Amino acid sequence: MDSFIQWFFNGLGTEVVSLIVGVIGGGLAGYHIGKRSKLTQTQKAGSGAKQRQEGTSKNKDSADKKTAKPIFMAKWDGYSNLKKLMDWWDSITTPFAITSVGSVLAHANAQRCDPNVPSLDD
Repeated sequence: MDSFIQWFFNGLGTEVVSLIVGVIGGGLAGYHIGKRSKLTQTQKAGSGAKQRQEGTSKNKDSADKKTAKPIFMAKWDGYSNLKKLMDWWDSITTPFAITSVGSVLAHANAQRCDPNVPSLDD
């Protein structure tokens, strides 16, 4: 039974558990955001049967978000290494996905650079 549990959580089980947690967590977060949002929607008919919908969201947090991001980015850019990282990140033109092989390679490299990084098995 112990080997089954280890096999399950080393492969498919981890993906299934991540999916379930992601769906539940994302659903709860979306519900919470939607509950606080006040959306007004208007419809304007164009020529003939074509319609265009316009909506505006009046969140109480929207003004804070507009001012928080520039303040955060100013602090972020105050650190030269983080600024270099952001410049590099913004220069990427092709979308990419991190695979499990990539995660393992990145972890192996991190362990090579710092032996105190715990193994993936722990």
